[in-house]
Amino acid sequence: MGEYVDIAEAARIIGVSVNTLRRWRRLDKGPVSFTVAGRVMYDTHDIHKWWSDQRYQTRRGGF
Repeated sequence: MGEYVDIAEAARIIGVSVNTLRRWRRLDKGPVSFTVAGRVMYDTHDIHKWWSDQRYQTRRGGF
């Protein structure tokens, strides 16, 4: 378990806009998110795992 962050901080960590993250959430894409008291939150562990998964699934080259 990592640290919990709101959508603005999650977008900053990933390097996308808040609107992009909202769109991904609506489309069931992007890192796992959840709602607490009406606020969309992310666990930084989930963000980094998603990032790692993207790297693995889309990598090119090598052996």
